[in-house]
Amino acid sequence: MNRFWSEPLNPAHRRLIFVAALVLIPVMFVPALPVWRMIMHAPQYPEGLNLVIYPNTIKGDVDKVKDSAVSARSCFLVEVMGGECGFLALMAGMTTGAEGVYLPEEGISLQRLLDDLDALRTGFSVGKRRGLLVRGERADDVYTTRFIESLLARESGGAFDVHGVVLGRVQQGGAPSPFDRIQATRLTAAAVDHLIAQALAERPVSAMVGLRDGEVAVTPLDELLDLVEPAAGRPLGPTWWMALRPLADLMASPRGEPEVPA
Repeated sequence: MNRFWSEPLNPAHRRLIFVAALVLIPVMFVPALPVWRMIMHAPQYPEGLNLVIYPNTIKGDVDKVKDSAVSARSCFLVEVMGGECGFLALMAGMTTGAEGVYLPEEGISLQRLLDDLDALRTGFSVGKRRGLLVRGERADDVYTTRFIESLLARESGGAFDVHGVVLGRVQQGGAPSPFDRIQATRLTAAAVDHLIAQALAERPVSAMVGLRDGEVAVTPLDELLDLVEPAAGRPLGPTWWMALRPLADLMASPRGEPEVPA
C-alpha cells in the first residue's frame, strides 16, 4: 500500500490533493478544456495518450465531404493537421478509403502526383464517381494543397472536378468518447499517485504520464529530448504508424476499378 494512504493527512498533503483535484478532475467532464488538445501528440511519443478524438472527428468530416458529391464526378483533396507527424493523415486515409495519402515522413514527388493523376483518370473513365486524397499539412513545402489541387484540375482532362478542403481547427472539436473518458480516468489516477509519491520524496521529479506498450507508465521529463525529434514532434527512429503504410496502400481503391455504390 502507498505509504501516503497509511499515514494521517497533514495540511500539506490536504493542499496537494485539493490542487490535484482542481487541475485533473475537470479534465474528465469538460471536453472543451485545452488539455484535450494533447491528442495531437498522442501517437507521436511512446508515452502518448492514445486518445481518439482527432481521428474520429476527421473521419466524420471527410465522410461528410465525400457524401456531398455522391452523384458527381469529383475528387476531393483534404488537408489534415499533424505538423511534421503523419499519423493523423495516415489514419484519416485508412478510415475514409482514400486513394492516396501524402505524409511528411515521405514527402511528395512529382512522379507520385503524376501516378495518382493517372490512376484517378483511369478510374473515372470506367465509372468511378468520386475520389479522395489526404494530405498532411506539412507533407511538402513545394507541393502544397493548393498546388496539387490546381495540378489535378488542369490535367484531369475534364474526367473529374477537383475540390480542395482544409479542415483546419474543426479537427480539434468533438466530445470525448467513452474510451477517451476511461483512458483519462486511468491516466488521472496514475498522475495523482505520482504527485503523492513526489510530495513525500526528498527530491521530487517532474514526469509525464501515458501509455507504453499498452500499460500506463510514468516517464521523467528529463528523458523527453532522448525520445523525440523536437522540431518534428515525433519519436526518434522509425515511427510505429509507418508500418501501416503498406496496409493503407492495399486498402486504396485499385487502379481502374469503379467504386461500388453503398
